Amino acid sequence: MQLTACFLASCTLKYAINILWLMRASHSNKHIREAIRYADSKNWSVTKAGPRAHLWGTLWCPKQARDGCRIRVMSTPRNPEMHAQDIRRYVDRCPYV
Repeated sequence: MQLTACFLASCTLKYAINILWLMRASHSNKHIREAIRYADSKNWSVTKAGPRAHLWGTLWCPKQARDGCRIRVMSTPRNPEMHAQDIRRYVDRCPYV
């Protein structure tokens, strides 16, 4: 019983940390920021890349396994509106949601 309660507490803590992180660190482009919020509403999680990366971060589907879906979010895409549309399209097409 303690293991289950500990697991649920850690999952809740992880979710809370993820929400707080999203509130602090957001993408500089408003279209991509809205697409990331859309993915978050579908229970996708976000991991931010390091300070010297070309990527802004990675979106992970709710399965969060090796065979799950992931989307790489570019920091400065050539066409931000199309990149945001691609993010939404990939989120909608995920078979694990």
